[in-house]
Amino acid sequence: RLQGDWSSDVCSSDLLSKVVACELPPVLDVEAMDNVASAKLIHGVNQWVEHVATNLRRPLIYASPSFWQELPPADIEAKADLWIAEWEAHSPKKMGKWPGWSFWQYTSRGTVPGVAGSVDLNRFNGTIADLHAYLTRTSDGGIVKPKPMDLTTVIGVQRALNFLKIAMQMGALMLWNSDYG
Repeated sequence: RLQGDWSSDVCSSDLLSKVVACELPPVLDVEAMDNVASAKLIHGVNQWVEHVATNLRRPLIYASPSFWQELPPADIEAKADLWIAEWEAHSPKKMGKWPGWSFWQYTSRGTVPGVAGSVDLNRFNGTIADLHAYLTRTSDGGIVKPKPMDLTTVIGVQRALNFLKIAMQMGALMLWNSDYG
């Protein structure tokens, strides 16, 4: 909900400085009006995208085509990537001026071993190498230069990579390559 100056509440804190390479970039979930005028909502989205893209890295916008098409043009596609929420579709629709999507939430009724109930399932638009490149790029498209790591950090990274491999084997993480349809 847009109340007051969002940047004084969130961006002046240390929160954004704690985001590191190999994590998803900041994501803005745009799917409810909450009694805010559409022009004010888009103004807030533009402010947030501008701030994050300038001060941190290229962010993601999470939205559905049906909600986004009801809003005035945001003209943020050059500064933010798209995480499209379009369930039960064969492939996601084109949305706004984005050339494509980075992530696609394709169902809310997925199952993951060890998790009770339904879960959202998502796909990344590319290969595992593409995902690594995506997670380590800067706002200007460059590559994040990792800090030197001690042995404990290297072991932690290896454990995280092993976890991702297991998650992929269990079907909890899927990669999407448009070459495979």
